[in-house]
Amino acid sequence: MSIILDLDYTLFDTEKHKKEIAKIFKISFQDFLKDYAKYFKNKEVNYNVYKHLSILLKLKKINPKDAYKIRQDIITLMKKSDKFLFSQGKDLVRKLSLEKKDLILLSFGDHLFQSQKIKNLSIRKYFKKIIITNKDKDQVVGFLKKSKDTHIIINDKVQESMALKKELVSAGGRARIILVKGPYTKNISGDNKVYILKDVFDALHFNLKQEKIKSGGFKIKILNEGKEVGRLFLYILFNDLHKNPFAIIEDVFVEEDFRQQGLSKKLLEKAIDEARKVKCYKVLMWSRYSKPYVHRIYRNMGFKEWGKEFRMNL
Repeated sequence: MSIILDLDYTLFDTEKHKKEIAKIFKISFQDFLKDYAKYFKNKEVNYNVYKHLSILLKLKKINPKDAYKIRQDIITLMKKSDKFLFSQGKDLVRKLSLEKKDLILLSFGDHLFQSQKIKNLSIRKYFKKIIITNKDKDQVVGFLKKSKDTHIIINDKVQESMALKKELVSAGGRARIILVKGPYTKNISGDNKVYILKDVFDALHFNLKQEKIKSGGFKIKILNEGKEVGRLFLYILFNDLHKNPFAIIEDVFVEEDFRQQGLSKKLLEKAIDEARKVKCYKVLMWSRYSKPYVHRIYRNMGFKEWGKEFRMNL
């Protein structure tokens, strides 16, 4: 199993990081967001803090005398990128690594900017592969298509995750999306469940639980002079596939001295009649390969060979 994790807004507090950049530039966070939209997002250019600094210098919003110190502050900030990891994100990656899962960090953005963030993350050691791309993420996961394993996508972006899943299953693999709550999941509709980060680990694991089901049954027998000479057991069971129950016929037996007298047929007819009374939608029964004469009886009564029995003696 491979687990593909997104970085920004999923494991990394990107908004907090942007606010720190705004402080270094001595601009308000609102002005930072305006610049981000105007010079990067609207132009479909991936954000780079050094490019942003150059723009602010060109616009004379920053004194050139301050440029050197600002660059040093940016370098210091990038070295402290680990403090911007969500604590639950750290815990998640560490726990998954202990389970020997193949962890892949897949980050979209400017290569220099993203690589400097990732370089100083304490969790980077847990990843088998780290991919930074400025392309759509679904274009860089071709190496995973060779595997028929299940791939887990942990991300805060719906469309990006759906594209990844489509690409991974196109070669016959399987993929599951776990959406993490973030700015891109605020207005999600439909069947897309959104998890808070601390619940993601539990969402990846399964617990066995048992509950009682409705069931019933009969022992149908044939007596001769008060002695049991033939029997079968009819079990009435329910499942979640149908509203009506189904029946299983088991342990059909007639004493040897009373065989070849149609007693098996009588037992089966009675069992089928009882199954119809309780509106069973099917009747199942099994027989060993070594009894072809018994198989003929079952076929003559309308039973069809349907599958293969698997058995484990306990």
